[in-house]
Amino acid sequence: MVSCALAMYHRSLGQPFVQDDWKILHYLLYSDTVTVLTDFWIPDGLFYRPLSMTYHVLMYAVAGLNPLIPHTFLLIWISLCGTLIAILAREFQLRPLPALLIGTLWVGSCFLMHDVVLWMVGINEGLYLALLMGSLLCLIKGRPKSASLLLLSSLLCKEAAISLPISLAAYSILHLCCNGPSSFSDFRKYCKTWAPMYIVSFGYLVFRLIARLSYQPVVHPSYQFQFGAEEQLHVWTTFPLWILKTLLPWNQNASVYSRIEEVLGQHPLLSLLSLFILTAIALFLMIRADRCQQPAEDAWIHSPRVFLFCWFGAACLPFIIIPNHAYRYYLLHPFIPLLLLNAILIRDLQWTKKYPQTATLLLSLFALQFFIGNYRYNLHMQKVPIDYQQAYGLNNLSEKAHYVNILARDLPQLLPDLAPQQMVVIQGQPLHGTLAYMAPEIWYHKRPLYINGQESVRIENGFVHGHHNGLPIKTPIDQTIFLTLDSENLTYATEAPLQ
Repeated sequence: MVSCALAMYHRSLGQPFVQDDWKILHYLLYSDTVTVLTDFWIPDGLFYRPLSMTYHVLMYAVAGLNPLIPHTFLLIWISLCGTLIAILAREFQLRPLPALLIGTLWVGSCFLMHDVVLWMVGINEGLYLALLMGSLLCLIKGRPKSASLLLLSSLLCKEAAISLPISLAAYSILHLCCNGPSSFSDFRKYCKTWAPMYIVSFGYLVFRLIARLSYQPVVHPSYQFQFGAEEQLHVWTTFPLWILKTLLPWNQNASVYSRIEEVLGQHPLLSLLSLFILTAIALFLMIRADRCQQPAEDAWIHSPRVFLFCWFGAACLPFIIIPNHAYRYYLLHPFIPLLLLNAILIRDLQWTKKYPQTATLLLSLFALQFFIGNYRYNLHMQKVPIDYQQAYGLNNLSEKAHYVNILARDLPQLLPDLAPQQMVVIQGQPLHGTLAYMAPEIWYHKRPLYINGQESVRIENGFVHGHHNGLPIKTPIDQTIFLTLDSENLTYATEAPLQ
């Protein structure tokens, strides 16, 4: 797993901090540890990820402002998660080599993993998924209390971990409905065994609900719940295309993908209806196939295919709840049950049962094209400017990192003694808000520095109006420094923007 992670993402070890990283580092640099930890463990009503944030505190204490160490540990966590996925695949009765390939495929899915490995906050995904895999493995091994503790830890890293208890509840109800009264004893056993998981999940949800009602934060529009038809149609037509590009990543601009995207966009209702019909047929076939097989007496679950189907659906909840803020890396979680489900379906085909090596050969050939395609995609996404058609669903972190490096190199040379409250406007390339002033305040060890991108300022009546930490500021235009950022250098602007 480590070899796969290094082969695919070794370039991330040389990446600077980018985007949200600067917000966290700025806060850690200018706050004492007690205040930081207190703030992290008091819910703010939107995000509550105190374990992940505590990890950042520890990493900052070890690494300071050196990005190499956080990026290295992130790759280690991703490798650990891939290893746990491979162990989980063995628990679903897959042979050793296919199980190893399943974990390696997840680690090597650059189309989904691209954002995660390029910034420090990508540890949220690595932490919560590794803990969640550990929770499920403990549940399979008959240790519900340990599973509940790991589930709680995963929830405190990222709220998306709630999908596991949801999938367990959905499976138990579906199993009861499909098999009638004869399965009621199974239903009771599931409820009793999984009760600690449900208690932890219910307590977490109640706590978050009370916190949200108490604080009433101003929620950014990107994170507001969206259940409108237009948003749902968009995300559910994008979703299958991302899945297809993940599995077959050879040429992201291939005409077949363009044609599929065109059809999905022109007929969204028909596409959505087809997706639901195919989903219903797949569920019916899986239920029927599981009925034909007698599970072992000590099996932790009667219908593994149906459970994986429920897990996949529950893991897709972020796409349903906040479709206008759906990024590719949200698919890293549902990609796990999808890989396991497909491997099981291939294993259980009649001709692969007769010739089991055939399934391993097919999976190996698929893995070969998968890794080559993802590696090529990873190389392509290192180019600046990036291909925005291929970057849809990403934060464009590789491009932003490129401009961070230019600013870190050229800004201190152009302005070696930047005074606090000096207004600087950088034009040419849009700057992410946290980079505009937080990174320079860290570099110069001075604050406040009024550094804004051209897109966030306006010039009226001889004054430049900008923002600092969300507060409006203004400076006379003749006291403002204008710089130009291009793909190679940061230079003095030849003229100020038009008023």
